[in-house]
Amino acid sequence: MVNDIAYGGIGGNVHSGNGNGGDGGSASSNALGGNEGNQPVNVSATADTFPSGGSGYGSGNKGGDGATANAIATGYSNGGGDLSLYAWQRSGDGGVGYSGANGGNGANSTMSNAVNGSTSGSLALDEASAAGGGGDSYGSGTPGNAGNGYASLVIPAPITSNSLSIRVIADGGEGGSELSTSSNNGGTQGGNATAISNISVGPITQADIRNLANGGDGGSAVNGNGSTGGNAISNSSANGYGVQGGGQPPYLVITDTSQGGKGGDGGYFFGITGGAGNGGKGGDASSSVTGSNTGDGGVLTTSTATGGIGGLGNGGGVQGQGGNAISNAASSSLGAWGAVSVSNASGGNGGAGAGHGGKDGLGGNAQANAVSVGSNASSMANAVGGLGSPGYVTGGGYLVHAGQGGNAIARAIATGENGQADSYASAQGTGGTNGLPSVIKADATSVAAQEVSISDAVANFYNGAADPNTFQKGTVNISLESKANTTPNSYDKYGNPISKWIGGTTESKASFAQSMPTVVNAPDKQAYANGTVAPLAADVQAALVGKPNVTQAYNADKGVLLMGEMGALNSADDGQFHDYESSLHISSSSFYGAPSLGLLSSAIGGSFADMPGENLTFIVTGMAAGGWGTSTFQFGDLNAAQTFFSDHVISYSTLFPTIIGGGALDVTFDLKLHTDIAGAGFQFDFITLSGAGDGSSGLGFNMPPTEVTTPIPAALWMVGSALVAGFPVLRRRTSKEPKSVA
Repeated sequence: MVNDIAYGGIGGNVHSGNGNGGDGGSASSNALGGNEGNQPVNVSATADTFPSGGSGYGSGNKGGDGATANAIATGYSNGGGDLSLYAWQRSGDGGVGYSGANGGNGANSTMSNAVNGSTSGSLALDEASAAGGGGDSYGSGTPGNAGNGYASLVIPAPITSNSLSIRVIADGGEGGSELSTSSNNGGTQGGNATAISNISVGPITQADIRNLANGGDGGSAVNGNGSTGGNAISNSSANGYGVQGGGQPPYLVITDTSQGGKGGDGGYFFGITGGAGNGGKGGDASSSVTGSNTGDGGVLTTSTATGGIGGLGNGGGVQGQGGNAISNAASSSLGAWGAVSVSNASGGNGGAGAGHGGKDGLGGNAQANAVSVGSNASSMANAVGGLGSPGYVTGGGYLVHAGQGGNAIARAIATGENGQADSYASAQGTGGTNGLPSVIKADATSVAAQEVSISDAVANFYNGAADPNTFQKGTVNISLESKANTTPNSYDKYGNPISKWIGGTTESKASFAQSMPTVVNAPDKQAYANGTVAPLAADVQAALVGKPNVTQAYNADKGVLLMGEMGALNSADDGQFHDYESSLHISSSSFYGAPSLGLLSSAIGGSFADMPGENLTFIVTGMAAGGWGTSTFQFGDLNAAQTFFSDHVISYSTLFPTIIGGGALDVTFDLKLHTDIAGAGFQFDFITLSGAGDGSSGLGFNMPPTEVTTPIPAALWMVGSALVAGFPVLRRRTSKEPKSVA
């Protein structure tokens, strides 16, 4: 084992009078080790200059600057022994400034390809680079700047060791703080962090690659504003050239993580309360990972980005906004085990200093994207908007100044080239006294060549702050889930199950108060479900054009809970029966109203009429505002179904006839197609009228009511134009009643 350690010197201090602190001394470590046999080799290089800069004293002077550190580890094992290389370096902090002196600056830390080695055994490579923090200031001085951290490892030639483990870590320094009650100066920004890895992997057994970037925390101020947390950027990629596996899948694992720094506190520092000050914004975080493999082994990529928490605001200052986060994960594999991508993005929470008189801190935005392509493919994207600041309760019991939550956008795409594909997207946002975030949206698309295709999108809104009208404290949890799938069920013409799966493309979209999503390339979608809670008034107006029955029901209340669109299509031409399904599920812990269903328009592709085994089924089940029920509408004739789903209102009493009490909402709309006719399909759009009696969605936040007049029939073409484009052959019927409605 080779272990080399180097320490830098501490700069001299000035404790009285006037003078600058001394700069810290640098440190450098270079370790080399190896053998000709098969015994393990461990090489470690450590360079540390903490704490580094000395303290300065007196106005016009400053603390000493931190010093840099440099570490390199090199090794080999020509006999195939396991090889572990570790390089760690930490740059120094700036010195403290006393009695009006400025703080010293923290040193940057830059590390690039600091580990290098080879063996036919197991290979472990670890890099860690930490920057120095800015020096604090007492008095009228200015705190020092933080250093930035950088680490990279780029290996273009394929590694051919038996197995591989890599770690690349970068940390930004902490911003300097102003710690005097007599100064209005603010803290300084946290240091940024960047971690990069780009690795080529040869035909080995298994590889585990991890990348991590941490932004430094922003500096605080006892009597001024906190500063912004440092940003974090982490990018990693790995290309496998024949990673075969040899244990449990997956065999190529790449994990990428970024964390924005916390915003500094304003008018407050670890229990010391001064004057008014705003909290600093949390640092932004960006994470991106890609992985591919040409061998039999599977690929798993995971990207996680977390925005920094906003700093505390005090004395009427604004709470710091949470940092934004964006994560991207992509994977591809030609191997039998396929590709899996997981993307997680979380916006930072707004400053949570409810007891410090701060207000209105916004949550950070979050965007997560996941894409996978493989024999079998799976993608998962989770986006969570940051919590808004909690606000505070007035003497009258009212919660005020709760910040709005951050936006949440999630997108997942999976393509199974030889097997199944499943995609899952989840977007969660929170509200404050200012209501909904601007965007809560989840989209999922799956393309399966031969087996099951499943897409699932969930949009969730949690309002734990206050009622937007009364500002009284309350909690509402609202969720919309959109699902579409081709099922593994196949049957012959006699109804006997057969062992045959049919692939296809499925799409699911769920959102809150967004423009109604349109279906892209609808003829290629075997099942889809799109929905938005509390839809935009303009979309409602457009949808009601030429729909006098639904328009009349709408004008009686003007409240719309949900707008949706669902479809199913059989593209198989093998003469066997196949099943397709799409659904929308809405739930809320609190709901007032008596919802009814307004079926707007529909379209068919192909057709069947009273043929054995052919059927289309629409089921509405669940509970709403104290009522419960299950309503099943089944059709053996698509023309009859088209008539039923065109400008038709189904009342609350029909949908939920059984009174069970309670004020929760939990309703599922389910469309199922069972057919053996190639090209047979059905799609429709609808609105769910809230029946709240006040023109609202019935969920605790309002959409502006709009009077809709019955238009002239010539405008009929405007409605459902995207629907009409959905299937190659479409017919509209208005004269035939449904033959069977159960």
